[in-house]
Parts: sequence; C-alpha cells; structure tokens
Amino acid sequence: MVSKLPEILEVVSQEISVAEHMLWLYCNKHSTFEIHKNSKYALDYFNYLQENFLYSIYCENCLNMNISDLKNCYYYELNVENAPNHRHELFGEYIYNEINVYFEVLNNLKNAVD
Repeated sequence: MVSKLPEILEVVSQEISVAEHMLWLYCNKHSTFEIHKNSKYALDYFNYLQENFLYSIYCENCLNMNISDLKNCYYYELNVENAPNHRHELFGEYIYNEINVYFEVLNNLKNAVD
C-alpha cells in the first residue's frame, strides 16, 4: 500500500483539481481550465466531462461546452448560464458529494500509513 501511495495521491490530486474547477463553474456559471495530457487519466476526464457527467446533470440546451484538443493539454470552456436553477442545484449537490469522497479517501490513506 505504501509503495502505491505516490500514484494514488497523484490521481486524488487530479480528481480534486477537476472538482475545484467544477466548483468554480457552479459558483460562476462559467469556467475555463486545462488538463495536461501527461496527467494520468487525462483522456478519461476528457470523455467523462464531455459525454457523461455534465450532460447527465445539464441538458444539451443548458450546457455550452467547448473542449479543444491542444498539443499538450485539453482545454475546457464551460458555460451553464442558461441552465434552470434546479439543474444548477443538482450540480452543486454532486460537487459537494465528490469533494467529500476525496477527503474521505485522503483520510483513509492517512490512517493507513499512521
């Protein structure tokens, strides 16, 4: 377990970074960010955001999404200003739950190495 800790922390760090950008989107209804291609699971995030996560909470008419496949990174521009309030509240609940899961994972890792 201890030998895998750096790899696990790298993934958790990336997950928290994406959640942070999603929280920014929730607060401002507009967000731009990059995920570097050398990051573990970068392509998975690309597909997850584009095809599953945001479209399952916001409908296609409520989500203005531009994802560019650049040389070294994926560049995301997201806008949910047209979304009805109940969709936005659902998104907020999801982000809150996701962040709590990451803190729980970090706490479990901390307890495992203590």
